[in-house]
Amino acid sequence: MNYTFFLLCPVLFVIGYVFPIIPTTVDKDGLLNVYFVKFGWFWTSVVSGLCIVRYSRIANHWKRYILLSLWWLVFTQEVFGLTPLMDLVFLKSGGYCSFDVLDQSDNVHHLNLKFHDNEYRRLRGLRRMIKWLDSVDGSDSLKNALRSIIKDDKLDYNPGLIGELSGLSRLVRSSSGCSRAGGHWVGGHDPSGHIFLITLMLMLMFGELSRYQERAFRHLSRTYKRFFKRVGQFCIQLFDNGGLVNVLMQDGGSQWWYKLFVKPPLACYKTLASLAYLVVKFVIWENPILLLLTLTLMWSYSFVVTVMLFHTLPEQLSGFLAAYVVCIIVYQLV
Repeated sequence: MNYTFFLLCPVLFVIGYVFPIIPTTVDKDGLLNVYFVKFGWFWTSVVSGLCIVRYSRIANHWKRYILLSLWWLVFTQEVFGLTPLMDLVFLKSGGYCSFDVLDQSDNVHHLNLKFHDNEYRRLRGLRRMIKWLDSVDGSDSLKNALRSIIKDDKLDYNPGLIGELSGLSRLVRSSSGCSRAGGHWVGGHDPSGHIFLITLMLMLMFGELSRYQERAFRHLSRTYKRFFKRVGQFCIQLFDNGGLVNVLMQDGGSQWWYKLFVKPPLACYKTLASLAYLVVKFVIWENPILLLLTLTLMWSYSFVVTVMLFHTLPEQLSGFLAAYVVCIIVYQLV
């Protein structure tokens, strides 16, 4: 087995600090983060599974996958109400879920602009808090105050609100629970969950790839020429379905309207459907290695962005090492 894949994540870590090639601001609620990275273990599992089914029958793959999946659950996910390890580290180091909604600079309280990091997240947090307060029997005065902030960003002074907001922190014991309640982590050592997850995903994909890479790339080299030849044929067909050509070449006739307005789009749709089927079959079934390489680029980009812009270096290192060390042990022993 080739263990050079162990170098990928450390190299990405160094790139994030040595080569600042990423924009200085990134939308946390962007398409890549919301629909791909946050569901990264699902996408990685699907693509890795496709590659194993297509290229290999190694039973140990499933052992390694189960072990790493269990570690991902224990470290990052709240299962059966148990606080994940990364959140225990945060809480034990003095961190807590903050609900510092109000700016107490004067007697007319305003929305605290440091509550979350942008307006969209602040308003979303307030709406989540109102919904969550219903489930924990929060006071009507606090819920009404939060609704008034959403409407006009101010409310009448009420000193009791500050104490009630501070007491809410005791009810939350995990980052996912804090997010559902509308609060945000403050203080403490917060291991980077993004770094942990992306490291785990990259190590899993490339660890398994090292077992079947020769077969995968050999199959790709045998099939890509035939694929592009068929794509070219379908593209020619798309430009060969002109309605006027059909009428002129077939001497018009009583069904000229069918040949002019109906037959061309039907032929076009048929060709497009055949082309789509060809592409899907080539990428998903015949060569899922292409999907794996695409995911690798996405995860690598997200890894570098996270290293550059989010968390402190100690928090990044703790998230990274929590995944990296465990992956090394798994791939050495299983």
